Amino acid sequence: MDWLIPIIFGVAIVAVIAFAPLKTTTNISVSLFLFVLFWIAWPYHAAYNLAIAMNDGNVSTMENRVDWEHLRQGLRADLNATFLQNLSRSGSSSASGLAAVLAPAIINQMIDGYVTPQGMATLIAQKRQGKASDEKAGDRSSGERLDFSRIQYAFFDGGPFTFKVELQNEKPNQEALVFLFKWDGRWRLNRLVFPKDTFANALAKKPAPPASSSNRIAGSALAASNSSSAPAPIPST
Repeated sequence: MDWLIPIIFGVAIVAVIAFAPLKTTTNISVSLFLFVLFWIAWPYHAAYNLAIAMNDGNVSTMENRVDWEHLRQGLRADLNATFLQNLSRSGSSSASGLAAVLAPAIINQMIDGYVTPQGMATLIAQKRQGKASDEKAGDRSSGERLDFSRIQYAFFDGGPFTFKVELQNEKPNQEALVFLFKWDGRWRLNRLVFPKDTFANALAKKPAPPASSSNRIAGSALAASNSSSAPAPIPST
């Protein structure tokens, strides 16, 4: 439906110029004012429409309102950069070298699987089911309302073809979550910038190394010897 917006606006400008009983300069000024007003309002409409779609899990609207390929590229770059920074801090070793080789493929696979309209709709549905199980039936509708109080910035950034929305972090004194919309004939979400600590904390957690087969065998043998040497219990009378 985005293609209808500039057409309707163009027809309105032509009607103002052709039929308004004003001077030519006044008509041009009014047309420019209406165009600026329209251009400012358009990305707000797109961002609000995307927020509604994400809240409802609307796959078709999310597919049209997001430039998924550019969004995935940006997330891949952020995740890989954060992982390499954590890896450099931990020091170099054979395990770190193997992780550096395997991590990009794992990150790419994860992003390709989740950062899609269907993947986002699934995550939204799972989150909603989790909320519904914790809330009473009479209070479920409150969890589905959009919360606009976290918006701390929503305006153009770096030019008239980039629109930036910043959401306040739930943690105090932390970086905001940034949504960047680009105009390519229509306004679409092009970039999503998470706070730096979002990925850093997750990637910093390292699972405990699995026990080797020799350790498992030794442990089982020790347990067997202990059980065999233990005295039998005395039956009670």
